[in-house]
Amino acid sequence: MGEFIKVCPVEEIPENEPLVVEIDGFPVAICKVAGKFYAIEDICPHQGASYDGGEVEGEVLTCPLHGWRTNVVTGKSLESENIEIETYEVKVEEGHVYVKIED
Repeated sequence: MGEFIKVCPVEEIPENEPLVVEIDGFPVAICKVAGKFYAIEDICPHQGASYDGGEVEGEVLTCPLHGWRTNVVTGKSLESENIEIETYEVKVEEGHVYVKIED
């Protein structure tokens, strides 16, 4: 079982783009959607690119490399219904974002 890892203050996460970080060796993209925070694996299922520099619009994160879209809440690809990437539990405490990576 993983534990929550303190990542950053909430104000460091932009409204329209992901904050890409590494947590315990895992690449993670943290997104802010309507004041809530979501974390997904930072590997686009299309060709393995990072979401760094991508765009968040509503619940959709668009990969900057080829435009593949993923729902940050569910991890499901909007390009292929059979593709889903890892999502991670997020909590906010005392103005900081914490992400839980399961072993």
